Amino acid sequence: MAELVQRYLWELLIATEIVFWVCIAVFLLFRYVFGWRKAGVVILLLFLASLLADIYLGWVDYNLTGEFSVFQFIVVIVVIYAMTAGLSDFRRLDAYIQRKIAHWKGEPEPQISVPLPPKYGREHARYERRGWLMHVVMFVTAQAVFFFLFGTDGQFSFSQLVEADFYRLWWEDERFGAYQDETLNQLVKVWFIILIIDGIISLSYTFFPRKEKREG
Repeated sequence: MAELVQRYLWELLIATEIVFWVCIAVFLLFRYVFGWRKAGVVILLLFLASLLADIYLGWVDYNLTGEFSVFQFIVVIVVIYAMTAGLSDFRRLDAYIQRKIAHWKGEPEPQISVPLPPKYGREHARYERRGWLMHVVMFVTAQAVFFFLFGTDGQFSFSQLVEADFYRLWWEDERFGAYQDETLNQLVKVWFIILIIDGIISLSYTFFPRKEKREG
């Protein structure tokens, strides 16, 4: 069974995520179109089932190979996202669908405690900053998970994180990094670069706020 699961790891991971979000959309429709009050419990169970399925796939891969892989890295990121930013994204999706269905049914604007993301001005800049800070939290959380699961390189010490030479060597040498696994070091490096780019873009709205386009 485990060998069969490993053969189709990527397909199963993608299918799990697709089925999860399709089911979420369906149950939200049932909740607001047909007034099904038990949909919240079902959604929670689906969320937990999706997390457990992702963790199981990552465990199967590691248990059979005994090595870290890109697939396991992706699984860790998916799980961390689901438990952090994914929850807030779901709440916004819930609010969006609730508003849309109320408008479709000709009902008054519902009172929703979760506002949709602002599009302009200082509120949009604050939203972007919070989004990037959440990205930072995900990155730091992932490093803690990698530290406990895979351990660090024998020559690495946490004091190196405040030294410029560490980052210079990290950039120049693909084999250099905090962890024992070279693949993990490379993936963390790519993620760190994406984090920096995301930070530059997100913080740019603080200095250059997006202005609302006026018609006419």
